[in-house]
Amino acid sequence: MSKNNVGSLAFFRKTARNFPAQNDTGNFLLYTHRGLDNMTDDINALQAKYIHAEAERLRLKQLNSALRTQIADNKRAFSADLSPVPPDFLPPDEKIPDDIADSAGLWRNFTSTNLGLNKRYRIYTGYLFERMGWSVDYFCGRNLICRKEGRIIVALTESAATIDLDNMYSLLGAAMEYKRDNVSDGVSAMCFTSSALISRVKTLAQKFGIAIREHFYFKNFPCIRCKADLDGKRVYYVPDDEGYLSVRVNLSEGDKYCWSEEDAQYVGFTRAETS
Repeated sequence: MSKNNVGSLAFFRKTARNFPAQNDTGNFLLYTHRGLDNMTDDINALQAKYIHAEAERLRLKQLNSALRTQIADNKRAFSADLSPVPPDFLPPDEKIPDDIADSAGLWRNFTSTNLGLNKRYRIYTGYLFERMGWSVDYFCGRNLICRKEGRIIVALTESAATIDLDNMYSLLGAAMEYKRDNVSDGVSAMCFTSSALISRVKTLAQKFGIAIREHFYFKNFPCIRCKADLDGKRVYYVPDDEGYLSVRVNLSEGDKYCWSEEDAQYVGFTRAETS
């Protein structure tokens, strides 16, 4: 007998041990029936998994389609309601008095870190809005909330870092929130940065009608806020004073901006008492 035949015979004998005796026909048929049942159960289980997976795939596809439609609708609605900002919106630069070389000494806590530089940059941007008669809320993170005659401008300011997509989406989200809560007001969005925006961020801003001011640098300005209260009290605040950003300067009510403490004192204001 050849080696191949011997190997085949051994394999047959080994396999045959797993089957019932062939002379026991009932047991053999029962064994075979159970094997078929097990195979059928496995097939049914696989079919059930496939059906479930396919149903989940279709559900996710429908959900994705619905979300895309909703996002597109929101984009159209937001873009349609976003009020444009004219290119020459900001006022021209002021002439710095000859005797004011630099006001850096008034910004003692604003020049040592990026956080301080960003805050100083935000204050300067807000001052430009206030100079045009806008009421500015500075306590909104990187954003300024500017209001005037039923209009709202949400302005993102960033001096020490690059504005990325997350920053721009946050600006959009804030503008959408104000648009939702102030239906009758025109809402605009602006972005101020001392650097250049990367192309995809600029594309996103242009798509939603966000006004961009690139290479917008901090400049020296009269940062002392002089407030004339209704009771006749006339006080001024420098940037390091507590409550400085809470002071609302209204030029029509006798409030002023001054370049130096000497100027503020000369026109009748005294230093505010702060803790």
